[in-house]
Amino acid sequence: MLSRLRGVVNPLLLRAGKALGLLGLKPDYLTYSALTLSVTVPVLTYTGLVVHALIAVVVSSILDVLDGAVARAMGSTSLRGAFLDSFTDRVADASFFIGLALAGANTLASLTALTTSYLISYSRARGESLGFRLEGVGLMERGERLLAIIAAYALLAAGAVSAVNAVLAALTILNTVTIIQRVSYVLRGVRKYGV
Repeated sequence: MLSRLRGVVNPLLLRAGKALGLLGLKPDYLTYSALTLSVTVPVLTYTGLVVHALIAVVVSSILDVLDGAVARAMGSTSLRGAFLDSFTDRVADASFFIGLALAGANTLASLTALTTSYLISYSRARGESLGFRLEGVGLMERGERLLAIIAAYALLAAGAVSAVNAVLAALTILNTVTIIQRVSYVLRGVRKYGV
């Protein structure tokens, strides 16, 4: 859904990426910074620093967007960078959902939201390895999922744990719809092209 805004957002991100690149920031610095922040989230929630965890989630998510912007703006995109970005995204996903569970969110709700998020990512990776472009396919791409996670942390910081569980349940349902959309898209493509 947010992918429809890319025509507006991408030029702004490229300008920001170029500015950061000219300052000497390399995409890897941003990727590793995002990774470092994301893995602190469970520690922060476990120690009761939920507002700090929310800030870490937000900043980590921003850095995750900017690393690709810097790479594109500076002409330094690579297979290595794409793999590293995707891998660290999965580490961040796990950290964010573990953090929610440690802070009092329902463990099963956190686990199912994490599992369905992983299945969305896997369906895209496997589908694209078969030659199908899945960017923009499905309701809950990474941007939408991150917004839901940020909302969950904001509710957690406000002490509304039951609302967090409701967000996780809704996320799981929407993730499941997205999985069905992506699997159906690939299977239709397989039938159409007979591969």
